[in-house]
Amino acid sequence: MVCFLCDGVPYKHADMFEAIATAVSNGEIDTSDLIAGLHKISNLIEASMGGTSGAIYGIYLNSLVSSLNGSVEDGQGSTTPAIIAAAGAQALTELYKYTHARQGSRTLMDVLIPFIEKISSNPSAPQEALEAAIRGMEAAKKMAASFGRASYVNAGVFQEEGGIPDAGALGLLSILSALVKVLEA
Repeated sequence: MVCFLCDGVPYKHADMFEAIATAVSNGEIDTSDLIAGLHKISNLIEASMGGTSGAIYGIYLNSLVSSLNGSVEDGQGSTTPAIIAAAGAQALTELYKYTHARQGSRTLMDVLIPFIEKISSNPSAPQEALEAAIRGMEAAKKMAASFGRASYVNAGVFQEEGGIPDAGALGLLSILSALVKVLEA
């Protein structure tokens, strides 16, 4: 089975998407329970994807699940867009403890940070948050890399053909695109 999210995504991320797609089709991910589903996805990512991106995805998703669990336990009920946005912001704050990468570092943070900032300010407009994430990825294409494997690549390579997207940013953008489709449904 080929995951619909994998088209055009770097190979490293394809294993992650394939593992998630297989788990969904086999009924291993409870798609009716956001928190349980995200917890399972986090475990799959940790098992199927290595490198810095895998670690960052894992830390972020585990923090997101923890924040969402805290919201539900505090009696806030279901996972509304506002609760999800607040939990996303809390998870980003937690992630900052584990990485020095920030917006402008030519990493997946160039997508994650603008998405979270925008959705936190307006939880009912996920498409605007996705557009901010796309702008972040586009801006990062020509940046010099500060972290990860890309930091070992000749900076001139990033200038060719209008720039090269960061693999982690492109993978995360695929995930966020799918999330926005779900939130808008």
